[in-house]
Amino acid sequence: MRRIGLAFGCILFAVSASAQDPAAGRTTFEARCGRCHGADGGGTEMGPAILQKLKARSDTQLSALIRDGIPLRGMPPNRMADDESAALIWFLRTIQRDPSPGAAPRTFRTAGGTIEGVVVGEGIDDLQVLTADGRVRLLRRPALSERSESKGDLVREVTSETPWPT
Repeated sequence: MRRIGLAFGCILFAVSASAQDPAAGRTTFEARCGRCHGADGGGTEMGPAILQKLKARSDTQLSALIRDGIPLRGMPPNRMADDESAALIWFLRTIQRDPSPGAAPRTFRTAGGTIEGVVVGEGIDDLQVLTADGRVRLLRRPALSERSESKGDLVREVTSETPWPT
């Protein structure tokens, strides 16, 4: 009986230790999330930056989001073992960030109107904007060859419902 209790205790310790190990969570993040959200969570052309979005969700909400995904917005569900999920969430907590405190909202023109928010990530051809409703929206600028003063700050929102131009 004592051996069973000792073995059970060792298993619980191993599970809790792996859930608290950022390296195990990083490995899961790189394998399951990094391709779209970037190796550092800063976003790519395939997925938005998540660094500033993590604090807005509890561990339970993050677990459900990871498990269920957001298929209509291009994020597939990721079913995984509880200990792997716990390690991933532990890692996500180590990379979460607050938006820049001094960042002022900016307004961007789209073909259908305007989008206003705080820029949380910016590249040469795209940017991620945190809007008042708490969503991070991926905006794409025209190609360098197509930019002109007449188009000004015209951008195109990238969504799973927006077809790519031909």
